[in-house]
Amino acid sequence: MNRSHILKYALAAVLAVLMAWMFPPSPVKGQSQTQAGAQTQPQDTTQAPAQKPWKDLPPEQFHRIM
Repeated sequence: MNRSHILKYALAAVLAVLMAWMFPPSPVKGQSQTQAGAQTQPQDTTQAPAQKPWKDLPPEQFHRIM
């Protein structure tokens, strides 16, 4: 591996670390910033069934709303 390849990989690694530091992940909806970063206890593995974020509407009602 020549010197230019090593330099490119090192630059990419530094850039990745800087981006991770500058743009941290957002907290989960409903949690504060401190709660999102301080999860030390294991969460319950049972989850409620996923709910649809939309409603099933008949076409007439959909067009009326739009």
